[in-house]
Amino acid sequence: MRLRVQQKDEPQLPKKAAPSFLFDIQDAARIDVTSIYPLALTGLDYLATVDPSFSEFTEVLFPPASKTFNRFTRTVDELQKVDSALAELIKKLCPQFLLPACHKVLEYLIRVYDVHVYHREMLIDGLMPYIDSPLFVRLLQLLNLRTHPTYSFLDARVQRGNLLNKQVLVAEIAKNPKVLERLCAFSLSQPASIYYTTFVSMLAVQLLSTREAAEKLSADHVRILLKFADLVQGVKSDQVQSLVWKGVVTAVQNNENVTFLPEEVMTKLYARNPSLMAKDHDQFITVSHFVPATNRNTT
Repeated sequence: MRLRVQQKDEPQLPKKAAPSFLFDIQDAARIDVTSIYPLALTGLDYLATVDPSFSEFTEVLFPPASKTFNRFTRTVDELQKVDSALAELIKKLCPQFLLPACHKVLEYLIRVYDVHVYHREMLIDGLMPYIDSPLFVRLLQLLNLRTHPTYSFLDARVQRGNLLNKQVLVAEIAKNPKVLERLCAFSLSQPASIYYTTFVSMLAVQLLSTREAAEKLSADHVRILLKFADLVQGVKSDQVQSLVWKGVVTAVQNNENVTFLPEEVMTKLYARNPSLMAKDHDQFITVSHFVPATNRNTT
């Protein structure tokens, strides 16, 4: 049998403590998986009344034998099957995050499958729309954010137990377009997730309408936002596109940092929002600003 090794993405816990979403970490050490198992089944049964597809995970992830699951004794093929099912389940759990039933299931996934370690990215990306909820902070405290390539800025706040909100996220997005790019990319990868599309759209509107944030916009922000507006699908996608485009136009007009726009973007801006464009359009210089110099046609 292989011994369990501390993972680089696993947070350090005090001795005689167990990672837990439902319980205090000290209390969690005294509550074994056998006690949590019926709670998880109850939660899963309730979620199946909301979405029948949740019942599909009972056999794969919640059989009685799962209580003794050990990742380090499984074959590669077995782990791939389990991790694939876990990723799909987490994706379905995210829109139900505020339901107590979801918390019961998450507790089992954390205690048995270590999803806070091996599915950290899906958890943090999928649950970001709940940044205003104390429950989101509770979950983030189980994740190792200190060295996270995108969300390390949350670590100090989370470890102090400070509440988060969209303003914190918008302020970071204004400084770092990579955060916006990650959120937009995740949203576009989940076209059926209306709640996520709505969340990213709200962030975009807040980013574009807040003076302090809009003044920090760069050409990268514009590129990411316009790509999102172009590709977003689903309910009210037309409204999302309209809001983002109008916001970009207004922000660009009032932002000295964004004066270089590619010609195809200018064409779309004029076509979609002619009434919002400045009368003197020469203030916008239409060059291939987003194309790396090595790829531009220099002929």
